[in-house]
Amino acid sequence: MTESFFRYAVVVVIAYAVKDRLKAFLQSVFAGWIARRFPDRKWSILDRERGRRVGHVHERAAFLPFASLPAEVLRKRRSTREHPLEEHARPERVLWHHKTISVAGQKTTGNVDFPMMAEIFRLNLRRWLSHTDDPNRKIVFADPRDARVYSATARRVYNVNVVYRLSASGVDSPWHRLRMVVSRKGIERIDAIC
Repeated sequence: MTESFFRYAVVVVIAYAVKDRLKAFLQSVFAGWIARRFPDRKWSILDRERGRRVGHVHERAAFLPFASLPAEVLRKRRSTREHPLEEHARPERVLWHHKTISVAGQKTTGNVDFPMMAEIFRLNLRRWLSHTDDPNRKIVFADPRDARVYSATARRVYNVNVVYRLSASGVDSPWHRLRMVVSRKGIERIDAIC
């Protein structure tokens, strides 16, 4: 009785492990299929004065490996690198964000519904900054003028590189890059790189 119990127990455990791995594989395949075909967020732009829908917005965001980024983005990202080893010096994560805005205005008597539009991109860093290291750190440096070693307390900052472009349908726009210098307290400064 005990011998057959252990045999059945081993078979049940192996079957459960196989089922669990198969389920995880199918979930990842299905999630990839969904991500390619449906946006993460979708909403409509409404004209409340005229009571009609004038456009819609599709938005996607995901963490991607460097290998899957467009070559122009990587070129812009690496434009300030001085040595090839810098690519492997620090761990980096790439957050890819893509937003498509489709607007269908009506031309009536030579006037266009939308003479201009503004795109505002907001990225909430508070969740990530709350998990950062101690906001102050002690740094040690040497002064070559008097040949002495000093120490000072400095604020710990992180560089967030933003590579972006705004393009109209059928128009190839250039990529731009800026660097946000952030600390636990928030954005310290924003530098336009190129």
